[in-house]
Amino acid sequence: MSVTYTASLPVSEDTVVFVSALLHAERRRLGTRAGTRSLGCYRQAILVLRWLLDGTRIIQLAIDNEVSRSTGYAYLHEGLTVIADQAPGLSSVLLAAKMAGYAHVNIDGTLIETDRVPHSGPDPRGRSLVVGQARQPRRECPGHHRSGRLAALDLTRTTRPRAQHHRPAPP
Repeated sequence: MSVTYTASLPVSEDTVVFVSALLHAERRRLGTRAGTRSLGCYRQAILVLRWLLDGTRIIQLAIDNEVSRSTGYAYLHEGLTVIADQAPGLSSVLLAAKMAGYAHVNIDGTLIETDRVPHSGPDPRGRSLVVGQARQPRRECPGHHRSGRLAALDLTRTTRPRAQHHRPAPP
């Protein structure tokens, strides 16, 4: 048993109409015949915006719109693609910033993976690291097998020669 309810999205009608128009233009570009889709452009735009704004799961969006999960994914990806196509390219944004006289540009707060260590002290493997010290890449060492797979040779570890254990000569 399920309960039906009405909800509202925190977005203006103009936004839904804009995304709907983008979807309509994409369908015309693809040559999609009228009446061949389960959802119209407007309902598809709402599906996409619900996923973006509320984080609604695809299966729930599919059930609400009476389409299969795979169709829900297809509609979502089509909507995300037409929205993403509207974003300017990085080169044009940087050119516009340069022409506007900006000396620095903050790129969207996106985290970029680096090879720097965030703190001093031992890492999870117990190696001592210093702030700003670069991690060395792991390299494959052909011929060293562990459980049937090639084992990665960690060249960042400092190895010391094993202690020599001298046994007394037998009498």
